[in-house]
Amino acid sequence: ARKYKPDRKYKPDALYVICYYTIDWRYFNNGIGISYIFNFFGIFLGIILVMTDKNGLSPHPIIHGVLAKITDIIRSFPMMILIVAIAPITRFFIGTKIGVQAAIFAIVIGSTPFATRMTENSLNTVDSQLIKMARSIGASNFKLYLK
Repeated sequence: ARKYKPDRKYKPDALYVICYYTIDWRYFNNGIGISYIFNFFGIFLGIILVMTDKNGLSPHPIIHGVLAKITDIIRSFPMMILIVAIAPITRFFIGTKIGVQAAIFAIVIGSTPFATRMTENSLNTVDSQLIKMARSIGASNFKLYLK
């Protein structure tokens, strides 16, 4: 890392020093990438949970039960214990148990169930009359979830 050299000898630019030494932009960009990945998987799995619910558009109790249990089990682990618990899986997919990439993988696995439940709760708040009305004018399941 390069050393900070102030423009003026008598007054360093304090805000620049604070930002430069507290935010490492390489890891900040990784954090944004992490949030995109777990939100994508969370939304996808949340839609599947709502679709396969007993009151969903295509009920399938086995898929819903398995996916709901996996989501609940992963949500119940504290993040640091989960990182250690899935170390063999991380090593299989990433090739190492330590490092930034391994941490990103573990954080995505640990954070996805939270986004899944948020998506499921949001989709469950849609009024059933609205869904029936959309069905009556010919909307497909894909259109219902897209809109």
